[in-house]
Amino acid sequence: MNESIRALVIDDHPLVARATAKMLGSIETIVQTDIAFSASEGYEKAEQLQPQLAVIDHHLPDETGCEAAQKLRQRYPAMSIVLITADDLLPHTESFFRSRADAFLSKGMSVATMISIITCVLDGMFVVPADIFAERFGRIKQPLPETELLTAYEASLMGMIMQGVTQDDISRRLYISKRSIDNHLRKIYGKLGVTNRLQAIDKCIRLGYKQTQTGN
Repeated sequence: MNESIRALVIDDHPLVARATAKMLGSIETIVQTDIAFSASEGYEKAEQLQPQLAVIDHHLPDETGCEAAQKLRQRYPAMSIVLITADDLLPHTESFFRSRADAFLSKGMSVATMISIITCVLDGMFVVPADIFAERFGRIKQPLPETELLTAYEASLMGMIMQGVTQDDISRRLYISKRSIDNHLRKIYGKLGVTNRLQAIDKCIRLGYKQTQTGN
């Protein structure tokens, strides 16, 4: 990452633009941030400032953010460009890829997430939300196989329950409170799609989970 980065925010809402600039100012390597309130003003500021980073709102009064990003990319090939919008991201998938921006952010993201993504972009990475990636490339996140639903710890806990070990003994063996055991069981029930201990035992048996063989 460059040690001294100049940034440009292009957003027609003054409050949002200033908040974005303040967020960028919290990134240690960004030493200067200017604001433009339209695409045309953004081009002028970019010419003056020669920023290494531009953060562009999708809705601008004279052009879309994607159009502005595309033009800035043509003029400044090495510039890091981040698009940001309050809209649902999916409908803008094709426009985003045509813009050749480096990242596409939702204003609904946390500030910490935005900063993390922008930092990655400044390190030369391309960052795209999973649903945008799936829309463009057809990759779908697959659910875990049922036999991999439980962690090793959860499987061990259920193994003791299947063996008939009491909660007192489980608490003693695992050095956890009965309340912690109940919390773990609620999480396990949710993963297995059941509502009580008997259903959980039956589901674990059908999925092939083993009883835990432990001594006293």
